[in-house]
Amino acid sequence: MPVLCPHCTVVVSESSKMHVVPHARSRRDFDSSLQQITLPGSVKDVQTSGSGSRFAALNWSGTVTTWKTVQSAPVEIKMSAFGGRRALQIALGENHMLIMTIDGALFTRDDYSRCIAMRRLHPTNHVNARACFITAGRRHSFAVFECDGEQRNSMWFAGTGVESGLGGATDIQYDNLTRIDAFGSCNIMAIDSSEHTVVVMQNGSMYSWGENSMGQLGVGDAEIRKRPTMVKGVMSTHHVVSVSCGSQHTIALDNHRNVFTSGRGNSGALGRGNSRHTNVFKRVNVPPAKQVSANGTRSAAVGAIGKHNGRLFVWGGIPHSRKAGIRQNPIAFTPAILPIEARVGLYANSLPYEHRLAFTMGTHSRIGAYSPICSLSQDILESIFDMCFSNGPRVPLRSQGCKNQRGGANFDI
Repeated sequence: MPVLCPHCTVVVSESSKMHVVPHARSRRDFDSSLQQITLPGSVKDVQTSGSGSRFAALNWSGTVTTWKTVQSAPVEIKMSAFGGRRALQIALGENHMLIMTIDGALFTRDDYSRCIAMRRLHPTNHVNARACFITAGRRHSFAVFECDGEQRNSMWFAGTGVESGLGGATDIQYDNLTRIDAFGSCNIMAIDSSEHTVVVMQNGSMYSWGENSMGQLGVGDAEIRKRPTMVKGVMSTHHVVSVSCGSQHTIALDNHRNVFTSGRGNSGALGRGNSRHTNVFKRVNVPPAKQVSANGTRSAAVGAIGKHNGRLFVWGGIPHSRKAGIRQNPIAFTPAILPIEARVGLYANSLPYEHRLAFTMGTHSRIGAYSPICSLSQDILESIFDMCFSNGPRVPLRSQGCKNQRGGANFDI
């Protein structure tokens, strides 16, 4: 997933190399500004805090590297800091860091610039729970866990602010992971958070809550939500697979690779050719995408098909910076290809549950306990099955049933 921040755009190429595009005064200045950052190993994922003041990279060997600015020296966090395990996912808040390991353990610490031992987090009364995926906002954290004896996964919150989704006052501090019960019997498949939070369910529906002054929740008004609220309207007819939250806008991707935005339109953040705000999701005129990302007043999508495959489309503005002497000049009011040579790879956060994704054939096949199935577009599944049956008979897709061990969700392609 491309990482957007006030100072630069960070992408991981198909060759697992990390590239940085520093922001410039005008769009044409991007042409020769691509820089490759050398990190140990092959990079799998890159994350940044909302303000872009902190970065962290996860490589395929399971180690984590952090740094403050593009110019500062990266510092590797030793595996011993998180129990000697391999890291599988990372998330950054403004002053804290989360690391999820390959065995589902969750670790955190407040000062992630120091290579010290991290504190392990457990859901209350569920010591043996396994973390599925994580995200962090400015002052809070979310984690989705699979708990023993439960048929579906569950969401847990720690931190402060209206982003909790638990209702009550906005200044309540939750030091321990606290459960959010608001999603019925369906599994959670993706989540992202800023000053507001959006969750994608296994059935493709969305819930949102938190700050909503610019309509970023996409629920049809600008009223704050203290508890998860289902997003209706046009999104109720689309199967959403991924979301990303900017400071006051949200971008969503459905299983047919369509891109939608809602919220504050300043500097073209919504990609519709103007700066108008909207409190409902509307489609963006961008080629079919496989990843989306938002930060501040900027948005991005990674092309998925043909000549656009792996190309990075960007739109929105560069936040004002008196120190740097940069005005609020938008990159584009509509999606435009960022002129870089490296193609963006499809890595850690491109699809929910990607690290536990599996496929089976046969009407009664069951996936292992730690392998939930997420919905993929028809052409992706066609490609996978083409490879599976390249040396044998082709079986019609509609005869292939898929079953989710956690929650028993059956569906046919």
